[in-house]
Amino acid sequence: MEIGVGTLENSGEGHRKEIKGVSGLWARAVLALAVLSITGCAYSDTRPTQQSMEGVQIDNVSVNDVDFEVVDLRQDRTASNALNVVWLDLASVLSSVPASGGKKYKFIVEVNEFRTYFSAPRWHSVVSLRVKMLSPQADLIGVIEPAAHAFRWNTWGYGSAEDAEREARRATATEFVKLASPLLKKA
Repeated sequence: MEIGVGTLENSGEGHRKEIKGVSGLWARAVLALAVLSITGCAYSDTRPTQQSMEGVQIDNVSVNDVDFEVVDLRQDRTASNALNVVWLDLASVLSSVPASGGKKYKFIVEVNEFRTYFSAPRWHSVVSLRVKMLSPQADLIGVIEPAAHAFRWNTWGYGSAEDAEREARRATATEFVKLASPLLKKA
C-alpha cells in the first residue's frame, strides 16, 4: 500500500511542476501580447524625400504656370517636412516645359493628413489633401481631394515604413493628376 501512496504523491508533485510550467508560459504569452499592443501605436517620421513621378503627368500646365500655397491642417504633425514634400510631389507632376500663354493658376493645397504608423504587423501610410484650383482670373476651377492609404508588411523595419509612404504619395499624386487634368483642360 505504501508503494501506491508514494507513487501518487510523486505524480502529484510532477503535476504541480507541470502546472507551474504552463502558467509561466501563459505569463510570457500575455507579456508578449502586451508588448505587441503597445508597439501597435507607434508612429514614424520617415523623413520623406523626393521621388520620381515618371508617367504621372499633367501636360497642359507648366510648373511655371502655378503658384502653390500649402496649408497644414494636420492634427498630428510628426512628419516635419511633409508640406515641402507635398509641394514637390504636386509640382513634379506638372509639365516642365515653360508655358507660352503666361497663365498663372493658383493651387491652395490643404494637407489634411500625412502620416506613417505601425499597427502590427504592417506599416500604414496615409496622405489626404484638398486642392482648391483657381484660374488666372481668380475664379474657382474646382476643388479636388486626392488621398491614398498604403501599407507594407514589416519585413524591413523603417525601410518598410518608407516604402509604404512612397506608395501612398505616388498614389495621391496619381489621383491628383486624374482629378485635376479634366478641370484644367476646361479652364
